[in-house]
Amino acid sequence: MKYIYINRDKDADRRSTFLENNSHISDLRRFCAIEGTSLDIDELRAAGMIEGNPEYNMASYGNALSHMLLWSAVQEHGEATCIFEDDAITCKNFVEMSEKTIASLPENWDIILWGNNHDTTLVIDMLSGVTPCIISYYEFFTQKNTDKFREMNVECLSFRLMQTFGICGYSVSPKGASALLQACNPIKECEYFHMGINRNVPNGGIDHIMSYNYKNMNSYASFPPLCLTKNDKEISTITNRA
Repeated sequence: MKYIYINRDKDADRRSTFLENNSHISDLRRFCAIEGTSLDIDELRAAGMIEGNPEYNMASYGNALSHMLLWSAVQEHGEATCIFEDDAITCKNFVEMSEKTIASLPENWDIILWGNNHDTTLVIDMLSGVTPCIISYYEFFTQKNTDKFREMNVECLSFRLMQTFGICGYSVSPKGASALLQACNPIKECEYFHMGINRNVPNGGIDHIMSYNYKNMNSYASFPPLCLTKNDKEISTITNRA
């Protein structure tokens, strides 16, 4: 499997930190992220890639299109790929455990999330046909203990994924990439109901569209997670519009 991380040219410090945090993964390949400030929104709207006025800033558009370009490549080359954002931190046995987990999935799997944002909930179908399970984390402790996490060997199970926010690390199959492109393009002005927080959420990022569509795909999540993010809003390249 290919291991690709998304990183802008100007974010050299984030690149160095990512590579240090994930040095146990060999052959990490960098994808040069789309710089949001270089985009022409009117051109994207004319091309049918944007409908209405989604609550995206320019960095959010760049992030969304970066993921979409990678999905197109996965679809074209026909090879499942693991995609990271450049704030991802993986556990020590990530490669071994993620490969073992994928091997246990049905052949028609689309996507598996290795982690999610810990300031929100993870909704999984733990008791299929009985009840969803809503998982909450303490983000403060996640942010404080990432150094411990990257030295850990984590054993996980996979569960059907229903909803969550954050895409710090995930693997996607060619079929899943095709389904995501169909579900997420164009980027629309709309709201989605998120059962984990029991309210409607406006489409403010590509992970919001993905979250709404997980239940319509063969989507999975690892639990416990194999990948964390500090989700630090102070240095985020999306929320800070930098």
